[in-house]
Amino acid sequence: MNTVRIHPRWALSISVLIIAIFAAAVAAQKMPPPLSWDTAINPHDFTDEFYASNGIIAKTIIGRRTGTDLLSVFSPSSNPNHTPVRVLVTFPAYGPSEELLFWYPLGQLNDNGFTDDKMGVIAREAAMAAPIYVFPVKTDTRGLVEFRSASKMRQAALFSPSETYYPALVENALIARLIVEVRYTAKAFEKESVEMMQYFLEKNGAGVDGLPIIRSMDDLTMLAKTEMVAVRTKSLWDDTASTGAFALAPVIADPTVGAIAPDAFLLMPTIDGKPLPSEQMFATQFGCLQKYGSWCGK
Repeated sequence: MNTVRIHPRWALSISVLIIAIFAAAVAAQKMPPPLSWDTAINPHDFTDEFYASNGIIAKTIIGRRTGTDLLSVFSPSSNPNHTPVRVLVTFPAYGPSEELLFWYPLGQLNDNGFTDDKMGVIAREAAMAAPIYVFPVKTDTRGLVEFRSASKMRQAALFSPSETYYPALVENALIARLIVEVRYTAKAFEKESVEMMQYFLEKNGAGVDGLPIIRSMDDLTMLAKTEMVAVRTKSLWDDTASTGAFALAPVIADPTVGAIAPDAFLLMPTIDGKPLPSEQMFATQFGCLQKYGSWCGK
């Protein structure tokens, strides 16, 4: 019987080669997708032409995503309405009836950011009719509406209904929304308000400041009618400010099946670096959507 003898030096070389090939395969599995991959399913900035067709003047966008702002990266998309700037930052929000939503900030606008035509009028009217309600944790809210962090927010934002206003804009997923700040008033701390405040605490949980979270338009309407909260907007005519009166805040319509990219990240109010117990569901669902491509429990 013939046997093949392998010199020890060759045996060592073959072993090293096998190990190297295996290591390379493992490393390749851990590497992020190559830039040639189509990421059209993920959130992107839009082209100037697409903004214009939806009533937005692209050059007026304040804080537009650049791909180098730590909130976005360069990544190709086969969608002709996309630029190659993919948005990583994701924020949670409550829908009108407490739905869990995820959205991404594309920048802000002032009143001069809408085109001087029919589409610009529609876009502005739609933005006025469908605000994004934000909840400052302190009086000083400079930088709040830049949506670069969640450190000045006491809870997740609340989106008012938009599906009944100008369906064409909703279908395009490019939603400009008036930014409305919501704050508790002195009346919320008066004796006659204790029962209602306790009711909302038990129902919704507490925000960063220990005050009740506002989770729905019904909650907001009830508190506003009793004058326990006050709302305010930035002056629409202050076009020289570094932050805008309107937010470009598209909702991720279907965050399943890979819409939440592996390198996307969630920004939300925290205490000691941890999500609020009353808003932990946002972090949990984001994790499931990112890892498994589906909502938790489905």
